[in-house]
Amino acid sequence: MSTARHGEQSAFERIGGRDGLRRLAVRFYEIMEVRPDAAGIRAMHKSDLGPIAASLAEFLMGWIGGPRDWFMREGRPCIMSLHRALPIG
Repeated sequence: MSTARHGEQSAFERIGGRDGLRRLAVRFYEIMEVRPDAAGIRAMHKSDLGPIAASLAEFLMGWIGGPRDWFMREGRPCIMSLHRALPIG
């Protein structure tokens, strides 16, 4: 469902669609990998950040108005539940 008016691009389209969000998610984790102030959060992740970057991109797609595949997966917990046990300040 798009909230853009006729003739306007949606936020999903403006950010570059699926590919733009994938690039954004990959870049987010690249930055996390090298920033000393992100070391604590980085340590909460597995060594291979590829799967979590893909999941973040899919989550953002649905959140920003694109395909809602991440949200439609059976058994998918809510994003708050996924982070509840993590000590993020």
